[in-house]
Amino acid sequence: MKYPLFILFVVALLPFSHAQLVNGDFELIATHENGFQYPENWNFGMFTDNYGSEITTDSYSGNYAVKLWSWYFVQSNVEFHYGDFLNFGDPISNRPNSLKGFYKFENPNIQFNVADSAVVQISLTKYNSVTSQRDTIAYALKNLGEQYAYTPFTVNFNYRSSEIPDSIQINFITSYFQGPSDNVNENNYLYLDNLSLDYTNMAVFEQTSIKPILYPNPTTHQVNITSEEPVFKKKVFSASGKFLKTENKSNKNLISCDLSSFPSGIYFLEILGKNERMLDKIKVKK
Repeated sequence: MKYPLFILFVVALLPFSHAQLVNGDFELIATHENGFQYPENWNFGMFTDNYGSEITTDSYSGNYAVKLWSWYFVQSNVEFHYGDFLNFGDPISNRPNSLKGFYKFENPNIQFNVADSAVVQISLTKYNSVTSQRDTIAYALKNLGEQYAYTPFTVNFNYRSSEIPDSIQINFITSYFQGPSDNVNENNYLYLDNLSLDYTNMAVFEQTSIKPILYPNPTTHQVNITSEEPVFKKKVFSASGKFLKTENKSNKNLISCDLSSFPSGIYFLEILGKNERMLDKIKVKK
């Protein structure tokens, strides 16, 4: 009678298993029907071609890594997705603490006297059967700056609730600016390898909020705004604090604000969420 009880006790002490990214080291290579190669369970852009992306042997470890690049107008030629980006990524049934990996970012475009950077965006969501929509359980965004040798990076997840997500989506782009540039040469080479989920300090629960991102800044006509929380309203003020205009945008996470009618100068843009909650106030140069 003691043996079954002993075995049960030992099993109870074993650590719970945590899901990992499928093919996070990019060693499993597949061939698309259009002829290009790609890492299994990952997608290049809209997955119809691989312009601006390839499998490379310039890896941190193992045989392969992923190489992405921009061309000409700082636009990311392709975005690099984990899982089926049309269906909210891949299944997950636990709460990872962060994404870790290794990267290089070479030959960044210089814009507004600032070196460009790559960007990684991650969302963990859960289907809500009551609203028939997906709730964001956690979100993360990180810029990856210039590095000419493989460098470790960590992207911490900012949990908005204590629920368990059912899906994870990861997206890399090769330009933070994503706009016009005087550079007409190849630029912004991003290399990625050995991506994995980290579960250290899982018990720590911290509900945080990421401020909206505004670009380009300075601008000539309009600015674009990406926000973790939906934006319901924008207010524009002069440098002296004079109110200039209001634009209403109902429940959008990606919006723009037109400043083309204003003369060159400094402005302040108030970004408001639901119930007039202030998300951020950002200085804009035109």
